[in-house]
Amino acid sequence: MFAGAIVLLLATQGLAWARPDSTAPGLAAREQVSEAPITNQWCPVLTDEPVEPDIYTEYRGERVFLCCQKCLKQFLADPESYASNVPALAAQSSVEPHEHAEAEDSHAQEDEHATGGAEPHMAGEEHDHSDHGGAEGDDSPELLPWLGRFHPMLVHFPIALLLAAAVAEALAMLTGASGLAAAARFCLWGGALGALVAAPLGWANAAAVADSYVGFSVELLLYHRWIGIGTAVSAGLALGASIRARRAGDPTWTRTYRVLLFLSALLVSIAGHLGGSLIYGWEYLNL
Repeated sequence: MFAGAIVLLLATQGLAWARPDSTAPGLAAREQVSEAPITNQWCPVLTDEPVEPDIYTEYRGERVFLCCQKCLKQFLADPESYASNVPALAAQSSVEPHEHAEAEDSHAQEDEHATGGAEPHMAGEEHDHSDHGGAEGDDSPELLPWLGRFHPMLVHFPIALLLAAAVAEALAMLTGASGLAAAARFCLWGGALGALVAAPLGWANAAAVADSYVGFSVELLLYHRWIGIGTAVSAGLALGASIRARRAGDPTWTRTYRVLLFLSALLVSIAGHLGGSLIYGWEYLNL
């Protein structure tokens, strides 16, 4: 009866101990609550959204605030596309072209004098072989990141089905209704198979975007990945125990199946909470 409430409580609060102290050395500045004045009131990515004071980054010597972790990742991926939406950066842009032109002319004159008019040496011309560590034209490393993009759309199935299986089994234990027990096993089949597909895709997706996370988000991503794998393993074992319990009629296997099922529901709830935190921030459930 209380299984759903326990799962939700642990999903939202169970990893609070893992959050590092905001004053600890090495924590990225954007993960701490900013004491500096907010220079841009509106998110440069979603321009109609107010910014969050604890989500920001540094760009061109200016602190840029954003509304959520997703917008932060988009800004870091292509800051020039959004710089004009930040007043301080827009003001820089109106001054920089003239200064940059003078600096380029000065550097060009110095280079010409130093080299006697010869073409400057470009270091990148000798190091093209190091790019991506692969042969030219080899597109095979792009397959896994592409497959990983299916993780967000597939992961909702194991989340919903494993929770539904746990609720149905709990009700079956309370009422003795065989129909609820059958519904639990049906949902477990879908949830376990979905988890065994979604977890590896999530790992591939995380590997492709891991560089865009800093500070506490790196730890959240690590927990999310491993708890997702643990969910898939637990759900697979629960499915195996369920099959064994039906064939053998052994109460020990039935108890094992139920323990693994409820564990899977707990793990998938925690993994889902961490996934939401990666997108919207750790405090996104706060009132």
